[in-house]
Amino acid sequence: MTTTLIIPAAGRGVRFCGDQPKQLLPLYGRPVLSWSLAAFSGLVDDAVIATAADLRGPTMDAVAAAEIPFPVVLVDGGATRLESVDAALR
Repeated sequence: MTTTLIIPAAGRGVRFCGDQPKQLLPLYGRPVLSWSLAAFSGLVDDAVIATAADLRGPTMDAVAAAEIPFPVVLVDGGATRLESVDAALR
């Protein structure tokens, strides 16, 4: 059986009041998203991240910063969290 991590990360962080999505903000020198991925190292076989199309580059940078041993696939997220999770599940 394969265990896949799904991370909906297509949001803009509007409620966070920042000028950058919170998943890409630095936390102790790495993007928040990289810490989330690293937390699952050794626990999952792969990951799917739903992200906004215009954030693919910064999202891949965050994945690289995580230095994780499992593959990550990016999918286009939707206008809502529900749509993003649905896209990742598909």
